[in-house]
Amino acid sequence: MKHDAYPPQMVNPGDLRRPVRADTPNGRKRKMSRKIDETKSLEQIEGIKWPAPPPDATGLVKASYELRKLPMGRLDAHEVSRLIGQDIGVPWLLPIALDILHRTAHDQSLSDFNDDDLLTAALTRKSHVW
Repeated sequence: MKHDAYPPQMVNPGDLRRPVRADTPNGRKRKMSRKIDETKSLEQIEGIKWPAPPPDATGLVKASYELRKLPMGRLDAHEVSRLIGQDIGVPWLLPIALDILHRTAHDQSLSDFNDDDLLTAALTRKSHVW
């Protein structure tokens, strides 16, 4: 897949009104959108049902397969972080992740403990996602 045909867009992560391109596993370009039906699962949104994971799959792989079947609005920060960290459903989950980070930023700043898994997962995606 040639990325030079689709130059990456530079977008302020706080400006979610502007759509951004992101790669999907099938090679088509998707636009990251703020309008996401969180009652649907990634499986439903993508229209792709994955087969059962291999019998010798790791716990992370098995969890990822199961998380794809849950409504996106029911996923917690840790689950969103796991999926984004595996580059699964990034165009749909990244806006949800940013919303979670925005809602919890104040509480995180008041605590000595900062769970930065979701922040790290979001910020370490390839630049063409942003």
